[in-house]
Amino acid sequence: MRLVVDENGLPVAFELTGTNVDDREVAEELSIRAGLALLLGDKGYIGVKLSNATLIALDRNNAKNPVH
Repeated sequence: MRLVVDENGLPVAFELTGTNVDDREVAEELSIRAGLALLLGDKGYIGVKLSNATLIALDRNNAKNPVH
């Protein structure tokens, strides 16, 4: 399950997919459904571009190969 929450942590959009579906494949659709202009994601979203929202990929402090 992929989930988008608002700044209060309340769910605003979700997608049930199989484990073989990459999170990045549903990011565009979820951003449209959520109606948010700014989304935050983990390191897996680095380089992902959305047509209707800004997506910021955050590094993890414990990442094996941190991106700076």
